[in-house]
Amino acid sequence: GINKSLSALGDVMEALDKGSNHVPFRNSKLTYLLQDSLGGSARCMFIFAASPSELNSDETRCTFKFAKRLRGITLGAAKKNVDVSALEDRLNEARADAAAAAREAKG
Repeated sequence: GINKSLSALGDVMEALDKGSNHVPFRNSKLTYLLQDSLGGSARCMFIFAASPSELNSDETRCTFKFAKRLRGITLGAAKKNVDVSALEDRLNEARADAAAAAREAKG
């Protein structure tokens, strides 16, 4: 279930933090699918949601425990920096094309 997958995710994050030779990505489908997003040149951020409802207190407690486990983990800076100037140029071209199309549509 989800708790087993989150436990495996915590194990992967700890192994990456420690620079371990073996990172257990294959211990769950979740970590296997996230392998490219967790290692290498990727950055990741976790957002945890908690419920104030007493009905969800067990899940909220587990969420806080998991967040506390990951809180001390630092994977470091992304290894690959992307030059965004080419993306900005393409965005500006697309904006100009859209403006030209809007002018042409008005006639």
